[in-house]
Amino acid sequence: MARPSVISYEDVRRVCLKMMGSGDWPTNQAIYEALGRRGGMGTIQKHRSAFFESLKDRGLEALPAALPKDLVPLIEEWWNLSVQHAGEAHSEERRHLEDQIVNLESQKASLNETIVAVNQKVIEKVSQIDELERQVTKLTDDLSAKEALIQEIRGHVMRLEDQSDVIRAECDARVQDMEKAHSQALEHHEDRISTLKQELAAAMEREKVEVGRSERNADHFLLEINTERERYRSMEASFKSVVDRLDSELRISRAREERLIQVNGENERKLEAAEAEVASLLVKIEQLSGSSGDRGGE
Repeated sequence: MARPSVISYEDVRRVCLKMMGSGDWPTNQAIYEALGRRGGMGTIQKHRSAFFESLKDRGLEALPAALPKDLVPLIEEWWNLSVQHAGEAHSEERRHLEDQIVNLESQKASLNETIVAVNQKVIEKVSQIDELERQVTKLTDDLSAKEALIQEIRGHVMRLEDQSDVIRAECDARVQDMEKAHSQALEHHEDRISTLKQELAAAMEREKVEVGRSERNADHFLLEINTERERYRSMEASFKSVVDRLDSELRISRAREERLIQVNGENERKLEAAEAEVASLLVKIEQLSGSSGDRGGE
């Protein structure tokens, strides 16, 4: 049958006494392992603390009555060590709490400084708001003055429009006078144009006479140009014949050069063949000389 997962004070008390009797220190993890990994660490810590508080209040009376006498000195020593350990833990916890208090005081001072700075900013903002309200009042007064000025300008504009109508009427009258004067000037200008046309016709007649004279001079000039052109064509034909002759000679020279190259190649091949034949003859002569020497020795 499986053991229940819920543990009681008696379970923790029994495990603590058993571990203390064997000389082991009953830590939360050790108690958890001894209970078969049952229960939670919070429950084990609560029952363990209650057991040590019972030992603190009742001393050795909290131990079983049938405890062997040999274990009493060990338990007394363990008790003293437990009290010392508890004092050290209490001192450590107290130092930790004091550090937290110092940190909280520092945070409180920092918050107070922040509050003072925020209050100062709030005062500055209130001052800025008051200044803005004064500016708004001033702008409202300026706006009222500008509206009165606009009304005055509108009246002035209406008066200017009336004056503009008068000036427009005067301008229309002046335009009519100017148009009349322009018509008269136009008639005078047309008369002047007619006179200029007559003078232009006379000038054109004189120009025709000059052009006839220039054309006769041009015919003489064209005749000279034709003469020079014929001479140029003759020179061009002579130059072309010279070029054709030189081109023909160049082609003949190139053909002769190609034949010389072919002949030279053939001569080189013949020379190589002759050199090979001479080398072969020399080899044969050496062989014959060697065979004659061998016979003389015999």
